[in-house]
Amino acid sequence: MATQKKIRNQVERVNVDKELQQNAVKNNISSEADRIVVNYYTDPLCCWSWAFNKPWQQIQERFAPFLDVNYIMCGMIPSWDKFEDPMNCISGPAQMGPLWMHIEQETKISVASEIWLTDPPSSSLPACLAVKCATLQSSQAGVGLFHRLQQALMQKGLNISKESVIHAVASEYAEQHPSLFNFGHFELHWKKGAAKSLLRGDIQQALYYKIDRYPTLTLTHPKAEGLMMVGYRPYEVLQQGFNSMFERI
Repeated sequence: MATQKKIRNQVERVNVDKELQQNAVKNNISSEADRIVVNYYTDPLCCWSWAFNKPWQQIQERFAPFLDVNYIMCGMIPSWDKFEDPMNCISGPAQMGPLWMHIEQETKISVASEIWLTDPPSSSLPACLAVKCATLQSSQAGVGLFHRLQQALMQKGLNISKESVIHAVASEYAEQHPSLFNFGHFELHWKKGAAKSLLRGDIQQALYYKIDRYPTLTLTHPKAEGLMMVGYRPYEVLQQGFNSMFERI
């Protein structure tokens, strides 16, 4: 019975994917200029974004040829003096741990919540800046380092607000992907502050659109009204949103 259900789901997915491809051809979604622009507002310290990785990856695997994706770093915690989350009653690092434990329980995704007691990150700006430094090499390098920093924090419990930790993560990433990411270039961009304007632009963009919950996805296309999805969403809900966007174009 389970095997039959799995086969039926695969057949249904193939049929839907064929329909998407047919609609794409019909609507001339064939070049980068025709694609749906997806801005992903997030932060390496955002635990909900960590939990969001699986459904987000599923969406990208399914719709990748029709999407132009941008990762927007939001600087969620500039410093603890400037951060407050009234929705979750958080104004200090010790209160972040229970939220992570709640997210772990809700999503079944393991997180190193003890870091908020043992070595709490002081800010998310350094990690955001590191992602933008990597993006200067390529968008793919930026996304890759974003996920490596997430893993260092959420899985290994490393404090990614520390420059030494960031550089260790970046160095390991470069060793494993030398054709994609150059650590020497990263160090140079970091020392020169070459990516500060990029990060500033990301933060200003999030402020302009009043985006302060993460993850948030915005979908835009010249031929259709835009769509915003705020907060963690399972794959089925994301799929409905993306399908509705394609139907409008």
